[in-house]
Amino acid sequence: MSELVVVPISVSFLPEGGVLRLMAGRGSDFMRRVLGRAMEELAQRGNDADASVLWNMLHGPGAAEARATGNRPSGFRDPPRPLVFRAESLEGTEISPSAAGSFRIFSFYPALAVGEVIKRAFDILALTGIGHQRVRLRDVSVTTGAPRRLSLAPVPGVSRMQVRFVTPTELKSGGATLRQPEFPVLAARARDRVYGLISRFQSTEGGSAAPKPDQLRRLADAALPVRCVRWTIRSVVPVQVVSRDANRTYALHGFMGEAEYEGELSELAPILKACEWTGVGRQTVWGHGAIEVSWPVGPAAE
Repeated sequence: MSELVVVPISVSFLPEGGVLRLMAGRGSDFMRRVLGRAMEELAQRGNDADASVLWNMLHGPGAAEARATGNRPSGFRDPPRPLVFRAESLEGTEISPSAAGSFRIFSFYPALAVGEVIKRAFDILALTGIGHQRVRLRDVSVTTGAPRRLSLAPVPGVSRMQVRFVTPTELKSGGATLRQPEFPVLAARARDRVYGLISRFQSTEGGSAAPKPDQLRRLADAALPVRCVRWTIRSVVPVQVVSRDANRTYALHGFMGEAEYEGELSELAPILKACEWTGVGRQTVWGHGAIEVSWPVGPAAE
């Protein structure tokens, strides 16, 4: 498949009778958890099929049971979740009755009416409240944007690329967490992330859209000669987050900053660019691994 489909969803709300304060690094995880509880309630009512499907993909037993087997890349052994939460704008601020809070959700499951499920979940949260003080909500707005189709076709002539790691990004290789953004590992995680989402949620007519093994190997080989020629990276203080479905607490490590790469990047450039929406590395659902990708265009690129 030559494209990834993204459905952007914008959410805004006002607290009623209280103030919400979210710690740095916890905004996306907080919204993921409170919406997860509301979706679980919708699913348990037994008359909301879409909510049941979405909750099980995010938190339910199916998420754990869907672990694939076999000798496949890591991005295909661990099934991806269909949503990414981007709520960094809520962190470190006071959300009061006079100052609306807003955040974004990216859905990679275009066949499911995710925006409508989010609306119904917020109907519950508006009454039950969120946060330790159970702050109720009003003037909730959930807007589903037009699907974005991200082409994965090669971009001719790309030989230099800058990647900015906007939120903490954790990359692993051989079980070890990397201290520097080595390109072959970054490219492999981006490849697995993008094609994992396509394979699981955007199958083509007549069969799965999973890439063939030789295609995956070709992309991996293309990344090997690419060099990291400049980087300005800093490690971040680990953030503790709780996973209800796995019943455990995670310490999210990672780095932020910028890196510049040189080499033949034509095939890999659109995959990295798609990760502006999907994120790359660990715990992308929680807003980690957000990146921005750019490369010279026109005569300056020659």
